Amino acid sequence: MTTFQTSEMRYATTYDIAGEAPDSLAYAVQETELSCDFPMAAMVPVLGQEEPALSPACESFLRRRQGVSLDALRVVCTGELSEEE
Repeated sequence: MTTFQTSEMRYATTYDIAGEAPDSLAYAVQETELSCDFPMAAMVPVLGQEEPALSPACESFLRRRQGVSLDALRVVCTGELSEEE
C-alpha cells in the first residue's frame, strides 16, 4: 500500500466520522433533555435583545445562582416563581 493510499483511507475515515458528528451531537442533546427533563435550547444565548427590568424577587433568585446563563435561569424561574415575580 502506498503512502497516498494510506492517506486516502485516513481521509475517508475521518470524513465519515466528521459527517456523523452532528447526528451524534443531536442524539446526545436529545438524550440529555429527556433524562434531565430540561430543554437544552434554553442554554442558547439570544442575541440582540434588550434585557427587561427584573423584579426584586427575580434579581434575588438570579443572585443565588451566579454563573448560570440568564436564558437558562428564565426556564427555571418560570417553574419556581409566580408569573408576577
